[in-house]
Amino acid sequence: AVAANAVLGGYHGAVGKVLFVDLDVHQGNGNAALFKDDDRVFTFSMHCSGNIFSQREVSDVDVEVEPGTDDETYLSTLGKWLDHLLPYVKPDLVMFQAGVDGLWCDRLGKLNLTPGGLSRRNVMVANACLSRAVPLLVLMGGGYPKDPTERASESFRAVVAAHSKSYSDVIEVAEGMGLLGRAAGEAAVSKGG
Repeated sequence: AVAANAVLGGYHGAVGKVLFVDLDVHQGNGNAALFKDDDRVFTFSMHCSGNIFSQREVSDVDVEVEPGTDDETYLSTLGKWLDHLLPYVKPDLVMFQAGVDGLWCDRLGKLNLTPGGLSRRNVMVANACLSRAVPLLVLMGGGYPKDPTERASESFRAVVAAHSKSYSDVIEVAEGMGLLGRAAGEAAVSKGG
């Protein structure tokens, strides 16, 4: 919410509309509440129906998936919503809350997503945004190992790796589209280099 308010209030009006794509396993109730009366921010939360631990709020769009949802069902649902939301909202910026608590080994998540499924999710969001020339900001989300004090455990390593992949997957998509090299080159030219 702080980052959304910062970009909406700055950058010489370059960002007039933000789309929050909240893919943490818990409902994005904080952003829903904070931006419920702000037409500059559209909130989309896709979360587990069996994992509501605090007061529910109403996002612009709330999509609930069932406990135990697997990669294919999750990704199919997300893909349909991204294809609808991006042309509908027409954001100047997408803020992607990249929760990894949907992993099968997460102690709070209740979904059955694999590391590969989360990686495909990251790539799907990046492709959907960057192919439409919509800037994307990736925000770290939840991830709760079953045994958080055992750093050598499978669940601890899986959560840490999934967090890292949230960023590296998006970077790979941007590099594949030639966006990172072009931006660096344009920056060098604008500085006289």
